[in-house]
Amino acid sequence: MLLSELKRFSETLNPKLKSLYLENGLEIRSIKATTNEQTGEIKYVITAYDTNMKDEEGEATNEYAILYRQVAALYQLPPDGVGKTFRFNGKEYTIVGIKNTRSGKDLIARNSNGTNYKFSPDTVRAMLQLDKVSR
Repeated sequence: MLLSELKRFSETLNPKLKSLYLENGLEIRSIKATTNEQTGEIKYVITAYDTNMKDEEGEATNEYAILYRQVAALYQLPPDGVGKTFRFNGKEYTIVGIKNTRSGKDLIARNSNGTNYKFSPDTVRAMLQLDKVSR
């Protein structure tokens, strides 16, 4: 197999690995694949964490959930918001936490397929308030 074929195979496999990990409650932080054309070997180093891990009190312990609890009041979000659901554009999302980004803070929410999406805290606050009114 040529090096270009190994790399193409590796690129095809990455989304499948991410999907498999998500199905099992793990989020991949990084995937690094190295290929060796002479041996035909592809070596993966995957960094992942359990997005559903909880402490003794039942609180989520991933870094997004911890940051959410630390800054929820700053964004006028409910302190117990991790795990709450809201609707956006007709789809339901579950709050995972808040992530630091270069542009500020993004609220991370997961849809029913297990895919994470970024929302502004203002958008989620508005959606949570709408959900209260409509129920």
